[in-house]
Amino acid sequence: MRRRHTVTAVYLAAVVLGAGACGGTNDAAGKSKTGTGDASAVRALRDAREAANAKQTVTTKGTIAQGSDGSVSVTADSSFRYGPAPVVHTTTTFSGLAEPGNAAEAPKIELIATETRLYSKVLEGGGMIPADALSKQWTPRPAPSAVPGTSDRPRPPSPTADAHPALQDPVVALAVLAAAPDVHKAGDEPLDGVQTAHYQGAYPASALKTATAKSLGLTEGQYQRLAVDFLDNRQTSVRFDIWLGADRLPVQMSAKSVYNRTEDPVFTTEAPDPAYEDAVPEPLAFTVQIRLTGWGSPVDAAEPPADQVRTR
Repeated sequence: MRRRHTVTAVYLAAVVLGAGACGGTNDAAGKSKTGTGDASAVRALRDAREAANAKQTVTTKGTIAQGSDGSVSVTADSSFRYGPAPVVHTTTTFSGLAEPGNAAEAPKIELIATETRLYSKVLEGGGMIPADALSKQWTPRPAPSAVPGTSDRPRPPSPTADAHPALQDPVVALAVLAAAPDVHKAGDEPLDGVQTAHYQGAYPASALKTATAKSLGLTEGQYQRLAVDFLDNRQTSVRFDIWLGADRLPVQMSAKSVYNRTEDPVFTTEAPDPAYEDAVPEPLAFTVQIRLTGWGSPVDAAEPPADQVRTR
Protein backbone atom coordinates (compact mmCIF):
# COMPACT_ATOMS: atom_id res chain seq x y z
CA MET A 1 0.00 0.00 0.00
CA ARG A 2 3.02 2.27 -0.30
CA ARG A 3 1.50 4.30 -3.13
CA ARG A 4 -1.71 4.96 -1.19
CA HIS A 5 0.12 6.29 1.85
CA THR A 6 2.46 8.36 -0.31
CA VAL A 7 -0.23 9.99 -2.44
CA THR A 8 -2.33 10.87 0.58
CA ALA A 9 0.61 12.35 2.46
CA VAL A 10 1.76 14.40 -0.53
CA TYR A 11 -1.74 15.69 -1.13
CA LEU A 12 -2.27 16.69 2.49
CA ALA A 13 0.95 18.66 2.42
CA ALA A 14 0.11 20.25 -0.94
CA VAL A 15 -3.26 21.49 0.33
CA VAL A 16 -1.76 22.99 3.47
CA LEU A 17 1.04 24.70 1.55
CA GLY A 18 -1.22 25.81 -1.28
CA ALA A 19 0.92 24.07 -3.88
CA GLY A 20 -0.39 24.20 -7.45
CA ALA A 21 -1.39 21.29 -9.59
CA CYS A 22 -1.27 20.80 -13.32
CA GLY A 23 -3.99 22.64 -15.23
CA GLY A 24 -5.13 23.53 -18.69
CA THR A 25 -7.50 22.11 -21.24
CA ASN A 26 -7.68 18.77 -22.96
CA ASP A 27 -6.30 18.59 -26.46
CA ALA A 28 -7.70 15.17 -27.34
CA ALA A 29 -9.08 15.05 -30.83
CA GLY A 30 -10.93 12.60 -33.02
CA LYS A 31 -14.38 11.09 -33.31
CA SER A 32 -15.82 8.77 -30.71
CA LYS A 33 -16.26 5.15 -31.65
CA THR A 34 -19.84 3.94 -31.56
CA GLY A 35 -20.35 1.37 -28.84
CA THR A 36 -21.27 -2.17 -29.84
CA GLY A 37 -23.28 -2.85 -26.71
CA ASP A 38 -26.97 -3.72 -26.53
CA ALA A 39 -28.99 -0.93 -28.19
CA SER A 40 -31.87 -1.06 -25.70
CA ALA A 41 -29.42 -0.78 -22.80
CA VAL A 42 -27.75 2.23 -24.44
CA ARG A 43 -31.14 3.94 -24.86
CA ALA A 44 -32.13 3.23 -21.26
CA LEU A 45 -28.88 4.67 -19.91
CA ARG A 46 -29.06 7.77 -22.11
CA ASP A 47 -32.66 8.33 -20.99
CA ALA A 48 -31.48 7.96 -17.40
CA ARG A 49 -28.74 10.54 -17.97
CA GLU A 50 -31.30 13.00 -19.33
CA ALA A 51 -33.57 12.35 -16.33
CA ALA A 52 -30.65 12.88 -13.93
CA ASN A 53 -29.62 16.13 -15.58
CA ALA A 54 -33.24 17.33 -15.45
CA LYS A 55 -33.33 16.79 -11.68
CA GLN A 56 -30.18 18.97 -11.44
CA THR A 57 -29.10 17.78 -7.96
CA VAL A 58 -28.36 14.58 -6.06
CA THR A 59 -26.66 13.46 -2.85
CA THR A 60 -24.50 10.36 -2.63
CA LYS A 61 -22.86 8.26 0.07
CA GLY A 62 -20.02 6.06 -1.00
CA THR A 63 -17.27 3.72 0.05
CA ILE A 64 -14.02 3.25 -1.84
CA ALA A 65 -11.98 0.11 -1.23
CA GLN A 66 -8.35 0.60 -2.30
CA GLY A 67 -5.62 -1.89 -3.07
CA SER A 68 -5.97 -5.36 -4.51
CA ASP A 69 -7.18 -6.64 -1.13
CA GLY A 70 -9.37 -3.60 -0.39
CA SER A 71 -7.54 -3.08 2.89
CA VAL A 72 -7.45 0.74 2.65
CA SER A 73 -11.00 2.01 2.96
CA VAL A 74 -12.36 5.47 2.20
CA THR A 75 -15.80 6.96 2.76
CA ALA A 76 -17.17 9.80 0.64
CA ASP A 77 -20.18 12.05 1.23
CA SER A 78 -20.89 14.03 -1.94
CA SER A 79 -23.33 16.45 -3.51
CA PHE A 80 -23.70 17.14 -7.23
CA ARG A 81 -25.29 20.10 -8.99
CA TYR A 82 -25.81 19.78 -12.75
CA GLY A 83 -26.43 22.29 -15.53
CA PRO A 84 -24.12 24.21 -17.87
CA ALA A 85 -21.48 24.48 -15.12
CA PRO A 86 -21.69 21.41 -12.85
CA VAL A 87 -20.25 21.48 -9.32
CA VAL A 88 -19.10 18.56 -7.15
CA HIS A 89 -18.71 18.92 -3.37
CA THR A 90 -17.24 15.90 -1.60
CA THR A 91 -15.80 15.12 1.82
CA THR A 92 -13.49 12.10 1.75
CA THR A 93 -12.35 10.30 4.91
CA PHE A 94 -9.40 7.88 4.66
CA SER A 95 -10.56 5.66 7.51
CA GLY A 96 -8.24 2.85 6.43
CA LEU A 97 -5.19 5.03 7.14
CA ALA A 98 -6.14 5.85 10.74
CA GLU A 99 -4.11 4.44 13.59
CA PRO A 100 -5.76 1.35 15.10
CA GLY A 101 -8.39 2.37 17.65
CA ASN A 102 -8.18 6.04 16.63
CA ALA A 103 -10.69 6.32 13.76
CA ALA A 104 -11.59 9.92 14.69
CA GLU A 105 -8.19 11.07 13.46
CA ALA A 106 -8.36 9.54 10.00
CA PRO A 107 -7.19 11.91 7.24
CA LYS A 108 -10.18 13.89 5.95
CA ILE A 109 -10.21 16.04 2.81
CA GLU A 110 -12.95 18.33 1.46
CA LEU A 111 -13.08 19.14 -2.25
CA ILE A 112 -15.18 21.40 -4.46
CA ALA A 113 -14.69 20.87 -8.20
CA THR A 114 -16.09 23.27 -10.81
CA GLU A 115 -15.57 23.28 -14.56
CA THR A 116 -12.25 25.14 -14.26
CA ARG A 117 -11.21 25.19 -10.59
CA LEU A 118 -10.52 22.77 -7.76
CA TYR A 119 -10.88 23.99 -4.17
CA SER A 120 -9.59 21.89 -1.29
CA LYS A 121 -9.29 21.77 2.50
CA VAL A 122 -7.59 19.32 4.82
CA LEU A 123 -10.00 18.92 7.74
CA GLU A 124 -7.95 16.28 9.54
CA GLY A 125 -4.33 15.35 8.91
CA GLY A 126 -4.39 11.92 10.50
CA GLY A 127 -1.05 12.62 12.15
CA MET A 128 0.58 13.52 8.81
CA ILE A 129 -0.07 17.27 9.24
CA PRO A 130 0.16 19.24 12.53
CA ALA A 131 -3.22 20.31 13.89
CA ASP A 132 -2.29 24.00 13.74
CA ALA A 133 -1.52 23.69 10.03
CA LEU A 134 -4.88 22.30 8.93
CA SER A 135 -6.82 24.25 6.32
CA LYS A 136 -9.01 27.08 7.55
CA GLN A 137 -9.68 28.40 4.06
CA TRP A 138 -10.17 26.84 0.65
CA THR A 139 -7.02 26.38 -1.42
CA PRO A 140 -7.75 27.14 -5.10
CA ARG A 141 -5.93 25.69 -8.08
CA PRO A 142 -6.67 24.97 -11.75
CA ALA A 143 -8.78 21.85 -12.18
CA PRO A 144 -6.55 18.82 -12.92
CA SER A 145 -6.61 17.99 -16.60
CA ALA A 146 -5.43 15.33 -19.02
CA VAL A 147 -3.00 17.59 -20.86
CA PRO A 148 0.07 15.56 -21.89
CA GLY A 149 3.16 16.31 -19.82
CA THR A 150 6.71 16.87 -20.98
CA SER A 151 9.14 14.00 -21.33
CA ASP A 152 11.46 15.35 -18.64
CA ARG A 153 8.71 16.01 -16.07
CA PRO A 154 6.37 13.03 -15.61
CA ARG A 155 2.90 13.97 -14.46
CA PRO A 156 2.40 13.44 -10.70
CA PRO A 157 -0.88 12.03 -9.35
CA SER A 158 -3.56 14.71 -9.11
CA PRO A 159 -5.10 15.85 -5.80
CA THR A 160 -8.23 13.87 -6.68
CA ALA A 161 -6.41 10.57 -7.31
CA ASP A 162 -7.88 8.71 -4.34
CA ALA A 163 -11.25 10.53 -4.13
CA HIS A 164 -12.47 9.49 -7.62
CA PRO A 165 -14.97 12.37 -8.02
CA ALA A 166 -15.69 11.36 -11.64
CA LEU A 167 -16.57 7.79 -10.68
CA GLN A 168 -18.82 9.01 -7.86
CA ASP A 169 -20.77 11.14 -10.35
CA PRO A 170 -23.91 9.32 -11.57
CA VAL A 171 -24.20 11.44 -14.74
CA VAL A 172 -20.62 10.58 -15.71
CA ALA A 173 -21.17 6.90 -14.89
CA LEU A 174 -24.35 6.77 -17.00
CA ALA A 175 -22.62 8.42 -19.96
CA VAL A 176 -19.57 6.17 -19.80
CA LEU A 177 -21.51 2.94 -19.29
CA ALA A 178 -23.71 3.82 -22.30
CA ALA A 179 -20.50 4.04 -24.37
CA ALA A 180 -19.07 0.73 -23.10
CA PRO A 181 -18.62 -1.83 -25.91
CA ASP A 182 -20.22 -4.62 -23.89
CA VAL A 183 -23.00 -2.69 -22.11
CA HIS A 184 -26.05 -4.84 -21.42
CA LYS A 185 -28.94 -5.30 -19.05
CA ALA A 186 -28.04 -7.84 -16.37
CA GLY A 187 -31.63 -8.24 -15.20
CA ASP A 188 -34.40 -6.86 -13.01
CA GLU A 189 -33.48 -7.02 -9.34
CA PRO A 190 -35.08 -5.97 -6.03
CA LEU A 191 -33.00 -3.46 -4.07
CA ASP A 192 -34.17 -2.60 -0.55
CA GLY A 193 -37.67 -3.65 -1.53
CA VAL A 194 -37.68 -1.61 -4.75
CA GLN A 195 -37.56 -3.21 -8.18
CA THR A 196 -34.63 -1.99 -10.25
CA ALA A 197 -33.11 -2.56 -13.68
CA HIS A 198 -29.44 -3.56 -13.45
CA TYR A 199 -27.06 -2.52 -16.25
CA GLN A 200 -23.36 -3.33 -16.51
CA GLY A 201 -20.35 -3.12 -18.79
CA ALA A 202 -16.66 -2.20 -18.95
CA TYR A 203 -15.29 1.03 -20.43
CA PRO A 204 -11.67 0.70 -21.68
CA ALA A 205 -8.93 3.32 -21.42
CA SER A 206 -8.39 2.85 -25.16
CA ALA A 207 -11.83 4.35 -25.84
CA LEU A 208 -10.70 7.67 -24.35
CA LYS A 209 -8.12 7.98 -27.11
CA THR A 210 -10.90 8.96 -29.50
CA ALA A 211 -13.66 10.09 -27.13
CA THR A 212 -14.44 13.73 -26.41
CA ALA A 213 -16.67 15.46 -23.88
CA LYS A 214 -19.23 16.05 -26.63
CA SER A 215 -19.23 12.46 -27.88
CA LEU A 216 -19.87 11.17 -24.36
CA GLY A 217 -22.50 13.81 -23.61
CA LEU A 218 -20.48 15.39 -20.78
CA THR A 219 -19.27 18.88 -19.99
CA GLU A 220 -15.55 19.51 -20.46
CA GLY A 221 -15.02 19.50 -16.69
CA GLN A 222 -16.77 16.15 -16.27
CA TYR A 223 -14.72 14.67 -19.10
CA GLN A 224 -11.47 15.97 -17.64
CA ARG A 225 -12.23 14.44 -14.22
CA LEU A 226 -12.87 11.10 -15.93
CA ALA A 227 -9.69 11.28 -18.02
CA VAL A 228 -7.58 12.31 -15.02
CA ASP A 229 -8.87 9.30 -13.05
CA PHE A 230 -7.59 6.97 -15.78
CA LEU A 231 -4.21 8.75 -15.79
CA ASP A 232 -3.87 8.74 -12.00
CA ASN A 233 -4.75 5.11 -11.40
CA ARG A 234 -3.67 3.59 -14.73
CA GLN A 235 -6.58 1.17 -14.98
CA THR A 236 -7.00 -0.45 -18.40
CA SER A 237 -10.77 -0.34 -17.95
CA VAL A 238 -13.48 0.37 -15.39
CA ARG A 239 -16.32 -2.07 -14.79
CA PHE A 240 -19.60 -0.24 -14.09
CA ASP A 241 -22.81 -1.54 -12.54
CA ILE A 242 -25.82 0.80 -12.28
CA TRP A 243 -29.26 0.06 -10.86
CA LEU A 244 -32.13 2.24 -12.17
CA GLY A 245 -35.43 2.74 -10.40
CA ALA A 246 -38.87 2.98 -12.02
CA ASP A 247 -38.34 6.75 -12.41
CA ARG A 248 -35.25 5.99 -14.57
CA LEU A 249 -32.94 7.51 -11.93
CA PRO A 250 -29.96 5.60 -10.48
CA VAL A 251 -30.40 4.33 -6.93
CA GLN A 252 -27.07 2.48 -6.67
CA MET A 253 -23.91 2.13 -8.72
CA SER A 254 -20.41 0.75 -8.54
CA ALA A 255 -17.17 1.19 -10.48
CA LYS A 256 -14.29 -1.26 -10.27
CA SER A 257 -10.83 -0.91 -11.80
CA VAL A 258 -9.53 -3.60 -14.13
CA TYR A 259 -5.84 -4.12 -14.94
CA ASN A 260 -4.77 -6.11 -17.99
CA ARG A 261 -1.05 -6.23 -18.66
CA THR A 262 -1.65 -6.76 -22.40
CA GLU A 263 -3.44 -3.41 -22.74
CA ASP A 264 -2.08 0.14 -22.58
CA PRO A 265 -3.59 2.12 -19.69
CA VAL A 266 -2.28 5.48 -20.96
CA PHE A 267 -4.62 7.08 -23.47
CA THR A 268 -2.65 10.30 -24.16
CA THR A 269 0.84 10.92 -25.54
CA GLU A 270 2.03 11.78 -22.05
CA ALA A 271 5.27 10.19 -20.93
CA PRO A 272 4.65 7.53 -18.25
CA ASP A 273 5.77 8.20 -14.71
CA PRO A 274 8.94 6.10 -14.09
CA ALA A 275 7.74 5.50 -10.53
CA TYR A 276 4.81 3.47 -11.89
CA GLU A 277 6.22 2.12 -15.14
CA ASP A 278 7.50 -1.14 -13.71
CA ALA A 279 5.27 -1.26 -10.65
CA VAL A 280 2.73 -4.01 -10.08
CA PRO A 281 -0.59 -2.21 -10.69
CA GLU A 282 -2.58 -3.93 -7.95
CA PRO A 283 -1.85 -1.28 -5.26
CA LEU A 284 -3.68 1.21 -7.48
CA ALA A 285 -6.82 -0.95 -7.61
CA PHE A 286 -10.11 0.42 -6.36
CA THR A 287 -13.82 -0.33 -6.07
CA VAL A 288 -16.25 2.58 -5.70
CA GLN A 289 -19.71 1.78 -4.33
CA ILE A 290 -22.34 4.53 -4.24
CA ARG A 291 -25.90 4.91 -2.92
CA LEU A 292 -27.92 7.82 -4.30
CA THR A 293 -30.68 9.77 -2.55
CA GLY A 294 -32.48 13.08 -2.75
CA TRP A 295 -32.71 13.58 -6.50
CA GLY A 296 -33.83 17.18 -7.06
CA SER A 297 -33.43 18.20 -3.40
CA PRO A 298 -31.37 21.22 -2.25
CA VAL A 299 -27.63 20.47 -2.00
CA ASP A 300 -24.51 22.21 -0.77
CA ALA A 301 -22.63 22.30 -4.08
CA ALA A 302 -21.43 25.74 -5.13
CA GLU A 303 -18.21 27.68 -5.62
CA PRO A 304 -16.97 28.82 -2.18
CA PRO A 305 -17.43 32.49 -1.18
CA ALA A 306 -14.46 34.67 -2.12
CA ASP A 307 -13.72 35.58 1.51
CA GLN A 308 -13.19 31.87 2.30
CA VAL A 309 -10.61 31.31 -0.45
CA ARG A 310 -6.87 31.76 -0.03
CA THR A 311 -5.39 34.56 -2.09
CA ARG A 312 -1.78 33.38 -1.85
